[in-house]
Amino acid sequence: MVELGAWGMAVAKRRGMARARVAIARKLATILHRMWIDGAEFRFGCEKASAAGASRMIAATA
Repeated sequence: MVELGAWGMAVAKRRGMARARVAIARKLATILHRMWIDGAEFRFGCEKASAAGASRMIAATA
């Protein structure tokens, strides 16, 4: 989640805090939707995601 916070702060600097909140909410919603569709389980902590799963998540949120 550290990366998400840094990304959100960069959006806030460029576009303002209100748009950054919406952007973060949308990004989280997209990730959760992909997890729901794929049937993926939430992994909390430092456990690394598989390369295929990580690339799908990144592509889905870009």
